[in-house]
Amino acid sequence: MENMDWLILGFKFPITKPAKKTKKRPKAKAKAKAKNQKPFLHNLQEQKPTTVYAPHNICFNILPFRALPKKIWAILAFMNGINLAEQREYIKNFVKNSYTNKTDREIYDKSFNQFWTDSNSGESIETVLLSYIKKIRILRARFRRFLHIWRTSRLRPINTEDIVTMEPPKDPVYIVDWATKSKSAFESSTLMRDITLRLLHHDGFFECPQEPRNPYTNSPLTQAQMISVWIQLARSKATASSVFTGLRQVRWILYKFMTEYSLQLQLHAFRTTMRNPAHMDYRDRLGDFINFCYEQEDVQFPRIIFTDAILKIPNHRLLKQWANLCIRYYEATYIHSKFPHKIITIQEDVLDKSVFLLRRYKELTRSL
Repeated sequence: MENMDWLILGFKFPITKPAKKTKKRPKAKAKAKAKNQKPFLHNLQEQKPTTVYAPHNICFNILPFRALPKKIWAILAFMNGINLAEQREYIKNFVKNSYTNKTDREIYDKSFNQFWTDSNSGESIETVLLSYIKKIRILRARFRRFLHIWRTSRLRPINTEDIVTMEPPKDPVYIVDWATKSKSAFESSTLMRDITLRLLHHDGFFECPQEPRNPYTNSPLTQAQMISVWIQLARSKATASSVFTGLRQVRWILYKFMTEYSLQLQLHAFRTTMRNPAHMDYRDRLGDFINFCYEQEDVQFPRIIFTDAILKIPNHRLLKQWANLCIRYYEATYIHSKFPHKIITIQEDVLDKSVFLLRRYKELTRSL
């Protein structure tokens, strides 16, 4: 009846029932809990990035306390705890970092900035701050240069003569090893040649560039040493090779250099190998190419004659003509890799010219 009275008056009265006893369920396993938990990605996407100035142990301000106004000294003391990128961001948004509220910023512009300009010959606090920061950076650069000269003067020299000229280097390039506190001196041309040969190193037709090294200790150069060598070579009489420039373009990472310039390295390996008639890969490639040309024209290949001629008389005029056609045939695949139609036209032209050499194998028998 009480419930009905409440309904007549216009109120909803909840009908209460006796609570049921809940059964105890077994605890869920850790894996099941992990599956049920969903990452809150929508909450992370809505969050806006905030600028946080993380302190570290670098002391930016090296000027004495009496040489600075109190306001400038307080700002520079705060800038001791942030890095260079954060310093630039802080200076760029100096007023925004000081006062985030618009009304507070207007009060700041009218009161404190006006007081500062009246007492400091009309210069704003931002202008004075930037001038002091410029002075500090100039002093830090000079001190860093002095410290570098002092540290390098205390290094132990390993060698006094160049390993190639066997004389004191006239245009020296130094490789410094801070771990052992030692330095090696080389002629700029000697070091540049060694770096280039190592980057162009190959095994037959397969490219396998090696890292630049210290020619005296045969240890690979670190990234800092390679940058130092690059700067010294730029100031010396020797010009940096295109290979060393390519290594610099990929930030001194060797495997990136191999992938970026793989076609150029393969072309260099092929040309260098085909210039050496005594190389085993030269003999195999030239013999296979001549056999391929005979098969294209359906002519019997005199294998024994050409095999003996390549071994005994590799500088014969007929073999030189075959070698030139072979080089042109395979070079097209490296030079025109992005233009397959051009590769086909060049290779067909080479095969047409090889027809005039097929019947001249008897010239080799006379010279054997």
